[in-house]
Amino acid sequence: MIKISLVLFLCFGNIWPETVSAEPPRHDAVPSVIDLDWSTLKAMRHYLGLKDEQTISDATARELINFRYVFKSGTKGVIFQATYASGEYQDTNHRPDDGTDESFRIWGSEAARAGLLVGAYHYYHPVTSKSPEAQADFFIDHIIKICTDHASDFRGKKILLAFEADHEENPSLEVDDIVRFARQVHLRTKAWPGFYPETGRITGLNTPIYYKAFGHLDPDKKRDLAKCWLWGARYSPLGLLVDDYSPKPKTGEEKNRLFYGIWPNVTLWQYAAAESWMDDEASATGYTEKEHFPISAAGSVVPFDCNYISPSLDTPQELWQTYGWMPLP
Repeated sequence: MIKISLVLFLCFGNIWPETVSAEPPRHDAVPSVIDLDWSTLKAMRHYLGLKDEQTISDATARELINFRYVFKSGTKGVIFQATYASGEYQDTNHRPDDGTDESFRIWGSEAARAGLLVGAYHYYHPVTSKSPEAQADFFIDHIIKICTDHASDFRGKKILLAFEADHEENPSLEVDDIVRFARQVHLRTKAWPGFYPETGRITGLNTPIYYKAFGHLDPDKKRDLAKCWLWGARYSPLGLLVDDYSPKPKTGEEKNRLFYGIWPNVTLWQYAAAESWMDDEASATGYTEKEHFPISAAGSVVPFDCNYISPSLDTPQELWQTYGWMPLP
């Protein structure tokens, strides 16, 4: 029998550019939204005492997470990595270079059946033979395939779309492709995806990398990118700093500051990561005690990436209703 433990999660509260706090306040015990990717399977191998190259059967992977309990504990949504850039690009996690992440295939229908809101994201990388449009098409086609294979679980339900962008190469060149990817997703689905900038665990959104690059976009591209919802990471007290690379506000204009000069707010905050727990990176992300990370989550023997909805939205349901796409009406 799997021992299920519920832990209290430390999270950052009402974080806005105009309400910066010196200390991160405590948040609800249960994250609003969790997200899973290849690191969840890595954590399961860690839990089972397996080596990284050893595989876990789908049946075992499903047994180790009880999504019905996740839902009953208060979490409302889960976002799975579905695809990633493939081609000549091989990432450092040594995943098979077929462009698909197992998370959505293994657990997507399980989560939907349990009553959770389901989302899917693509890991975008410019160093590949696939154009932004091709990557977007591959992402959407894969979601349609998984949903069609489990039609009874997904029919009539909206899927929240998002993508993470890697800035390791040249973000000044990449941002145009980011807009192209988002536009292609919208062309295929009529929904704008969430954008998760890969900005580093310590500083979160406080980085000049994308702000400087976005500054070169023409107004039409900025307007379209602003239609995407922003998904940000704030893992440490350093992340509570005001975005120093946003336009400096005049007196009384603090509320008008924009993240990267584009977004008025962050829709979804990620405040803890499963990979950080496994790699014992608590001190590297601003914490001195490993217990500040989720050691296990309600319904699971392994940790999840944890997120909460920003005050700009009332509930996770509003996020899915506003930005979700229904593959199977």
